[in-house]
Amino acid sequence: MTAKKTNQSHHAMDIRHFPTSVADNGGKILYLARLWDPARHTNPEEKERRRIQSETRIAICRTIRRHFPGSIVGLANEPYTQAMAPDLVLDNSFTSKLAFMKALRSTDICLADDGLGDTPGWKIGEYLKHGKAIITTPIRTVVQDFNKEGITWNWRKTGWKMTCST
Repeated sequence: MTAKKTNQSHHAMDIRHFPTSVADNGGKILYLARLWDPARHTNPEEKERRRIQSETRIAICRTIRRHFPGSIVGLANEPYTQAMAPDLVLDNSFTSKLAFMKALRSTDICLADDGLGDTPGWKIGEYLKHGKAIITTPIRTVVQDFNKEGITWNWRKTGWKMTCST
């Protein structure tokens, strides 16, 4: 079975080919998200969290469209989204990495909200790489023991390396 390709692919990307200049796109906003069907979870608290998250994402999209014409906003084309907000469903072409990068280059401000389990999405990294202004919900990720005694973090060409002296 072949997986559906989305902009959430785990395949590595060669960032050397990304643009190095920043363009002024007149304050154009990018907000692309998906809705998570509460019925697809058994925990009542998680169901409620997903319901609230979906309502919030729908309201964000509609508010941006109303107040910032020309911005790129919408929700992934899935059955739950089609039932809840058919006016916000994105064309399937927006789920490709190429389309996402093209949209990203044509905007100035990018919105990111928490995902499942209150995790920040990888989109934040892509927004940073492209020098975009970012508006995000609070990021709740906590690195445990980052400053723990005996642990040192050092930057190398290959990334951060942790060394333990204990």
